[in-house]
Amino acid sequence: FVAIDLDSTDSVTYSFADSSVPFLVAPSSGSVGTSRPLDREVIPFYNVTLIATDLAGAQARTVLRVAVEDINDENPVFSALEYTRSISEATAPFSFLVQVMATDADDVNQGGNAQLSFKFSGPSSLLQINSTSGVITTASSLDRESASVIRVTVIAEDGGLRQATASVIVTVTDSNDNAPAFGDDTYSA
Repeated sequence: FVAIDLDSTDSVTYSFADSSVPFLVAPSSGSVGTSRPLDREVIPFYNVTLIATDLAGAQARTVLRVAVEDINDENPVFSALEYTRSISEATAPFSFLVQVMATDADDVNQGGNAQLSFKFSGPSSLLQINSTSGVITTASSLDRESASVIRVTVIAEDGGLRQATASVIVTVTDSNDNAPAFGDDTYSA
């Protein structure tokens, strides 16, 4: 920033009206820098009054508006660390099971840092997840006799590749899907 004093060849010095702002100004050049780290999630912009003063004490003021850009400095956070559900083995494939939820404190309007996607940490033949909504559904028919408990880890990942994890534990309940059977075809008494 440069202030010009038209009635004098005196030098101009620069300062801020409020010394508590997180900025520094070079008194002789008017160059502005930060005096401490800024956090967009706490304060997204500053309006700082810059003062130019000549040797006679005359002053000019201008407002410097500083918009703090978002960086990907926040991790996603799940609303729960563990989601538990019970479901009957008679439930049809592609049935709703649970929706996992996560948030990210980064600015949703800047660069996709807060845009979340969901996935399982490994393959699952029994469950599937919608990468945008976090809705988990059954992927096939379930059989309690084959798998009475299904455990998967869900990953929420933001646009900057920061991650969080949560567990999903599904208890498969029994349905009367097996008829009684004798061990032998004939018995003697």
